[in-house]
Amino acid sequence: MNNPAIAPHGESAMDLNDLRYFAAIVDAGSLSGASRHLGVTKSLLSQHLARLEHGLGVCLIQRTTRRLQVTPIGQEFHQHCLAVLVEVERARSLIDDARAEPRGVLKISCPVLFAQLILAPLLTSFLQRFP
Repeated sequence: MNNPAIAPHGESAMDLNDLRYFAAIVDAGSLSGASRHLGVTKSLLSQHLARLEHGLGVCLIQRTTRRLQVTPIGQEFHQHCLAVLVEVERARSLIDDARAEPRGVLKISCPVLFAQLILAPLLTSFLQRFP
């Protein structure tokens, strides 16, 4: 089922990998350079680029056997892709940071003497680190 917020009016949703690969191709100036940088095959990059262009209905990069030329709309789209990819990384970092620290309520059941002698010193430092 399509999510209308992502793909309005029955359009196909955009794949973040397509954006990432497109940006890498433009940044590297070639499929070969992007392939080396990302550790994927040139044919995979070419497939993603073709799918992206087909889905958008525009030519982002003019390709010949010897060179790539980013079209004017491709240059603008590249700038927006970079901004989207930065925001995706920020969102991912937010989740990674949240998962790195303990969250929630800590309940401990134990004998009173154990709590007084062993847990009390540990809990004090724990609560200082994770209020």
